[in-house]
Amino acid sequence: MSTPAPTTDPSPSILRWTLGFLLVGMAWGLTTPFIRRAALDFHPPTHRSLEALRGAEPSPNPAASSSSSSQRISIPWALWFAKIKILGGIWMVVDLLRSPKYCLPLVINLTGSVWFFLLIGRAGMFCFSPFPFPFPFPFPSPR
Repeated sequence: MSTPAPTTDPSPSILRWTLGFLLVGMAWGLTTPFIRRAALDFHPPTHRSLEALRGAEPSPNPAASSSSSSQRISIPWALWFAKIKILGGIWMVVDLLRSPKYCLPLVINLTGSVWFFLLIGRAGMFCFSPFPFPFPFPFPSPR
């Protein structure tokens, strides 16, 4: 019995590498202005959880919250501030990802990043440094 000789895949031509890196550069460079514009034009909707926290009255110390007789909820200032910032950040990310004007260019941009890492993994060290990085520059974002 003889074993068949292992076949090796021929390396793609330099034209295919160049085309691949051009596509990555286009995916990065052409989607960045759309992502930036969608983020700048974004107006977040109001959320009940944030409005309830904004309506709460922060107190400078915990002792003041127990002696308060008002109808408003009183919580320590640092906890109130942290909850507003964390909850506001979470809602901002969720609302941005729900927006197709932001989400679709972001998916294309991230797909370009995956293509880049796949290309670098297959290409080896010969095209590691400046070769792929100038490609986003012919497609700059307008200001």
